[in-house]
Amino acid sequence: MEKILKSARKTIVVENNKTSQLSSLIREHLLTTVDHQILKYDGRPFDPGELSERIRAVL
Repeated sequence: MEKILKSARKTIVVENNKTSQLSSLIREHLLTTVDHQILKYDGRPFDPGELSERIRAVL
């Protein structure tokens, strides 16, 4: 995973929680940063259309 993250032009983490736990773990254990976080924390899953729009906005 470390090789993939370091070779990526942009990193985007998609999470269904408010505190972005996965991004924190990536920073802590792989010593690399995440460029963008897409978070949703209302208890509902991401809608594919919504997620697609949010990713396109970041790219």
